[in-house]
Amino acid sequence: FFFQAEDGIRDDLVTGVQTCALPILLQKHSIDFQAPLIGFHTYSSTFKNMHRKCWAKENFVALIRQLSAEQPAARFLIFSGPSDRAVNQYIMQNIDHRVVLVEEANLRRAVALLKRCRAFVSNDSGLMHLAAAVNVPVVALFGPTNWRRLHPWTQRQVIIHKDLPCMPCFYYSSRPLRCPAGLDYACMRDITVDRKSTRLNSSHQIISYAVFCLKK
Repeated sequence: FFFQAEDGIRDDLVTGVQTCALPILLQKHSIDFQAPLIGFHTYSSTFKNMHRKCWAKENFVALIRQLSAEQPAARFLIFSGPSDRAVNQYIMQNIDHRVVLVEEANLRRAVALLKRCRAFVSNDSGLMHLAAAVNVPVVALFGPTNWRRLHPWTQRQVIIHKDLPCMPCFYYSSRPLRCPAGLDYACMRDITVDRKSTRLNSSHQIISYAVFCLKK
């Protein structure tokens, strides 16, 4: 179904959790109640090669390092499911204690934590849409999938994508995702975190928007 961005998810689905359980949830995940939070969803299912539409784990590490340098008080929540575990463990091992892994099987508790985020950085995924539904500003990374149709349904968004003539190349299909142009998914590889790169300045958009949200 589709929803209007201003409607979002009904508040009563998460208000009770936020009021009663959120302090316990934050304590469980060692998160300071006053800390500004940025959420991340870093991976996807390997079903039909959907993991190939994801940004490289090394880029998430570099991005979090830059954001943590600019905002030392911030904490970074990595929302993780079973298929994300290996990628997220890599990120956790390469960042300090300010990164917190969130593995919440209970949807209401996960949404309550998600709603506390000042911004959410994500590949094209269901969690990206869930963040938009609870009115969290979203930075969405798109490659082979169609950002024009699958973008977060909110005005509080920044869409990061390359402008390659072969994009988008994956639509609704029973076939696995592949790179028909033979570029080894350059649409995702060329989104970099190197601010000195002349190929793309999208990483600067991610950092600038996330820092803007943190300062609000």
